[in-house]
Amino acid sequence: VTPKGLLSEQRSFDWRSSASLAIATLITLAAIAKGLWEFWYFGIEKDAYFFNLSWASFNLLTLFVGLLMAWEKPQTRTEERIIKPIPFELRAGTLRITGTTHDVSLTGVSWFGASPDPLPPTMDMSLHGRIPFTCQVRLVYHDRLSGSGTKCGLAFRNLSEEHRRLLLLNLYSDPMTWEHAQRDRLRSSLLMAGHLLIGLLKHFRPLRLRRRQAPRQWHVGVTEVQIGKKRHRAIVRDRSASGLSLLIFANETPLTTPWLVRGAGGQLKAYRPIYRARRWRLIPRVGLQAIP
Repeated sequence: VTPKGLLSEQRSFDWRSSASLAIATLITLAAIAKGLWEFWYFGIEKDAYFFNLSWASFNLLTLFVGLLMAWEKPQTRTEERIIKPIPFELRAGTLRITGTTHDVSLTGVSWFGASPDPLPPTMDMSLHGRIPFTCQVRLVYHDRLSGSGTKCGLAFRNLSEEHRRLLLLNLYSDPMTWEHAQRDRLRSSLLMAGHLLIGLLKHFRPLRLRRRQAPRQWHVGVTEVQIGKKRHRAIVRDRSASGLSLLIFANETPLTTPWLVRGAGGQLKAYRPIYRARRWRLIPRVGLQAIP
């Protein structure tokens, strides 16, 4: 696992620590290939070959799991997160938000249940932990997660040495941080195997950075889009305070030309295309950002 603080922008394979594992994998593959050839060529002692090949295949699976661990994902987080509920208060002008953190690190916090309304880019945050203190934070993302409601991530800004010291004391020196550290530990072998399988499947998913500043709301409906002089029918997939996402069936979807989208009141509003992708590799999807 890549240590926190060592950043990387792309996947990498740690050959230095996994060279012996790779050699063992090649030897196991060669042994299985040899066993299969002898199984079909000689046709004797098939029971013994069957059990030997079964054990070798199981060993090969565990070796592949180890190699996947050496195939590291991009690392963008500089500090370790600790799941710890800490009451807080956010202030910006007349805005007042209270809540409880989900996880905390030396660089920021996140929490669930944030309001779907847009948040200011910078705010003052008071953490009411073991040692209360106030600092400035920057909005990193504010998005709606499937099945988890709305989640918001904040990064600390211009932390002084005193604030960093207080944060260290609140996180690592507070006995409450570690009181229930083993409470959710898995004790079932079947559940552990299930988590291992899920982890292997998630390992192949590309890294997705969250940058959305306003949470999306599902809003399915048909609308009209004008691109240049051409008009198209499109399906609105979701909306936010700063833009929307469309499923559009058009031969050309340029990203350099402003789009005009007809709103609920019939007026055309200008949007700037941000990205273009394909839903289920078939339906073209376009993300639009509102032009002030």
